[in-house]
Amino acid sequence: MESINLFLFLWLTVTVLVLVVYITEMVKVSRKTGLISYLISAVSSTVIVIFVIVLSVVAQFL
Repeated sequence: MESINLFLFLWLTVTVLVLVVYITEMVKVSRKTGLISYLISAVSSTVIVIFVIVLSVVAQFL
């Protein structure tokens, strides 16, 4: 059980880091292209975050 929690923690950490990089890149791009692409990236990143949270909650019940 401990190894599963450790794996989850590492996976969440990596996912958050990727999200941070992704969001900062999208913000840079959105300054050039406009608000619509920024909104799309914000929505998609929010969906990813929700997906990660749901996965971590489900994994605790398994």
